Amino acid sequence: MNTRPILKSLTVFFLFGISLSFAQTGTIIGKVISQTGAPIPSATISIENNVKGTYSDVIGSFKLDDLPSGKTTIVISHIGYKTSKFEANVVVNTIVWVRTNIT
Repeated sequence: MNTRPILKSLTVFFLFGISLSFAQTGTIIGKVISQTGAPIPSATISIENNVKGTYSDVIGSFKLDDLPSGKTTIVISHIGYKTSKFEANVVVNTIVWVRTNIT
């Protein structure tokens, strides 16, 4: 019995399933700056009601990967600044770029 066609079908189905599972998320990248335009390093960036989060780097940049698609609330905080919240729309297989000021 020749099992090669079945193995090829299973391999294609398996790879297609993997691509579908990865295709349900998006990415938000951004920069946290002060009112004067200065970057804010080490700011905490998190998703409201979620454990996912990160910190801004020395130039205020951050990246949040593998976010479910749809509207999400981003929370940004840093010692000496007010906590800031804003909504972002995460789109599947898309990078959303944001720039936000904190006061």
